[in-house]
Amino acid sequence: MEDELRRVAGIILGAPLTPWALRDLLYCVFGGLTGLLGFLVMVVLLAFGLTVSVSVLGTVVGLLLITLTLRLSRRLSSVHRRLLRRVLGHQVEAPSKFQPGTGLLGRLDRRLRDRVAWRGVWYSLIKLPVAFVQFYALTLTVFGLIDLSFPVTWPFFHPMAVLQPLPFGGTPHVSRWPATLPAAVLSVS
Repeated sequence: MEDELRRVAGIILGAPLTPWALRDLLYCVFGGLTGLLGFLVMVVLLAFGLTVSVSVLGTVVGLLLITLTLRLSRRLSSVHRRLLRRVLGHQVEAPSKFQPGTGLLGRLDRRLRDRVAWRGVWYSLIKLPVAFVQFYALTLTVFGLIDLSFPVTWPFFHPMAVLQPLPFGGTPHVSRWPATLPAAVLSVS
């Protein structure tokens, strides 16, 4: 019976620290950061490029900013693919390579009609809510590990409290449970 309890306790306590769970957490960290930064870069560059290109004098500068945004979206998409491959081991096929047109207007036309780059822009815009979910999952994991360590750390850090984050803001619920550790010890024996 004691060996069975140790085996189950090892499974429960080791579950958050398996290699697969650690890779998922690592992907949440880097995927969330690249998603947030990619969103900010895409929104700022596209908004500025579209705003400037409305005026007659700023058309050239605005179109250059939009083409720069489209090039960056392709690069950011490749960063997401590499991150997915290296951290989680999933292979996502790369899109076809960009084929520039001939001449200045042909290159500009091809760049503005690049479907893969526009799909990358949309992915960067959609990735923002996913990045928030990734950061929230990371926060829940950290708080869960702190809460799991509470029975061990409670005798050393008596005023420490259990953290329970809220999904939509506000203050987390904090509870103290000085009677829980003796109750757990008494129920085992």
